[in-house]
Amino acid sequence: MAIDKSVDVAKIFPGPVLLLAGPGTGKTHQLARRIKYLIEEKEEKVSAENITVITFTGEAARNMRQRLSDEKESEVYVPPESQPRNIRTMHSIGYRIINDAYRKVGLKKEFMVIADKIRDILFADSARILGFSGEDGNLAEECRRYGVCEESSDKKCQICKKYQDLLRGMNAIDYDDQIFLACKLLEENPELLLTWQKSTQHLLVDEYQDINNSQYKLIRILCRDQEEGLFAVGDDDQSIYSWRGGSPTYIINFEEHFGQNAKVYYSLDECRRCPPHVLEAALAIVKKDNPDRLQKYQLHSINTEEVSKVSVFDVPSDKYEAKKICSVIASAPINQDALVLVPGHRFATPIKRVMRERGISYDCRSRVRTTGLSSLNNLFKWLRSNKNNFSLRICLEQIITNPNLNIPFEKLQSIKEKRERTLTKIAALWTNVISEKITLYEAIRRTIESENDLRFLFGLLEEIREAWSDSKKPWKFMETVCRIIRPWTSVKSLSEEVEDWVEDALARDVSAGEPMARVLTMAAAKGLGSDQVFIIGLNKGIIPEEGIDEEKLRETQRLLYVSMTRAKKKLHMFYSRVREGRLSFQPSPDGEGSGLLEPSPFLEWIPEENFEFEKKWSAKYKKT
Repeated sequence: MAIDKSVDVAKIFPGPVLLLAGPGTGKTHQLARRIKYLIEEKEEKVSAENITVITFTGEAARNMRQRLSDEKESEVYVPPESQPRNIRTMHSIGYRIINDAYRKVGLKKEFMVIADKIRDILFADSARILGFSGEDGNLAEECRRYGVCEESSDKKCQICKKYQDLLRGMNAIDYDDQIFLACKLLEENPELLLTWQKSTQHLLVDEYQDINNSQYKLIRILCRDQEEGLFAVGDDDQSIYSWRGGSPTYIINFEEHFGQNAKVYYSLDECRRCPPHVLEAALAIVKKDNPDRLQKYQLHSINTEEVSKVSVFDVPSDKYEAKKICSVIASAPINQDALVLVPGHRFATPIKRVMRERGISYDCRSRVRTTGLSSLNNLFKWLRSNKNNFSLRICLEQIITNPNLNIPFEKLQSIKEKRERTLTKIAALWTNVISEKITLYEAIRRTIESENDLRFLFGLLEEIREAWSDSKKPWKFMETVCRIIRPWTSVKSLSEEVEDWVEDALARDVSAGEPMARVLTMAAAKGLGSDQVFIIGLNKGIIPEEGIDEEKLRETQRLLYVSMTRAKKKLHMFYSRVREGRLSFQPSPDGEGSGLLEPSPFLEWIPEENFEFEKKWSAKYKKT
């Protein structure tokens, strides 16, 4: 590893080059400088058509384009007509590669990319078609999600092959196919590879620590025999996507992967974003008991605007926590924004409620795929077009798992076995759908003479269609759908969801020019920064979770590090002694159980000189 602050890493050539850049050190700026250097300053100037920039998110791609287009930033400004056309996410590039040669992988024009919900169902159906259980589909799904697809004769590979056959038969691909199929096409079609390699003679990769096995493979293919043009930026301390195969090993092993010409630099040691106490506290977290972490410069802060310490709050309940957060936000200077980071979306509920009461504008984009309103939207897609097989299949899943329906299942010992038998019959219908080019709805209709359970399901579908056709009686339609599909399990769950959707939308209507607080999961905050940052859920068993292995523990350290380093002025960290049972999975001391939640052990790792402690309750618990 090269450690030389005098080197202008944006202008190092030839590569491959990896720039290790910590939070707030200006990695986006360095990527933009690299682009300008190649196009305008390099002795042998590079055409924008030979440059491709891979970003981790669409927002990062837009941010890069805006940075290059800002005429006030002379160090990075490139006229729009001279900028690279390919500033995209990895999956966007994969999609374009597939679109250039879709017929070669068994697709037709206007193929679709399926969503996660139907993906999981199709994996289960593929397992059932082969005589395995639906749960066995999880094995193959996890393998693909991690970016690992090495053919063998074992169960998961058989399921994966059947799954791919189903997708191709319905002219569809999934999110991971955008990388897998792109690699396949480039490896098997030399002319296509040559075309794409012309546009990747200089390949710039952002967030290199977040790639998985298949994405690494795509990068290697695109820069094959032209590795000198590879320029990657990343930080092993910010690798937080193991659930999809992301790993810091791709950064740690960069020199091993790319050979003797590879160069790794850590020349950015000045953090412009975080105040000194925030940065030192965050570094203490990520360094602790972490032997595999790359040794680097001691990152130091040059943000001297704010010198206050990290505030650590010990509060009696999540309700008090919400009130305290909103009080701090409301009392902050009018020009300061706020970022509230939660371990999961449900932790945001009490905070949003108090924000609405206090009239604080906020933006909280909750997950919608598993909500009741999302279920209705999916149903509407099928009702508008009975050719939408995927939407119908999702509806059938919900109907079959509805415990309130007396579906005439086959006589088996358990309800689980009964449902699985019916789901296996439905899975078998995909063969007819593909071979006979009929809809899933039609395939079910053809079975009703011989299969009692499918005849019953078909009758329920007809009942929904009939209610849908009566446009003057929406209440009848809703009654029918709620009885058959069961989007909500109770009136309370319905009211809470409607309140969240409506109030969240209204809360984004910023008034009086005031900054809007953002409420996000910790993982979703990557790449962002905010004046005031609040991190909640710092309890034992929540951060970190109970029973995790050492690898997951290290990733949780990195996740907290990323979260803490979003703060530009002030960082507030909360642990609550009581949380709703559905969040803490532990009994509460308010009459329904006993015991108080403990603080996260991570808090003990923060040096005393970097934080100030505030306890907001008496030794004897008082319900708030």
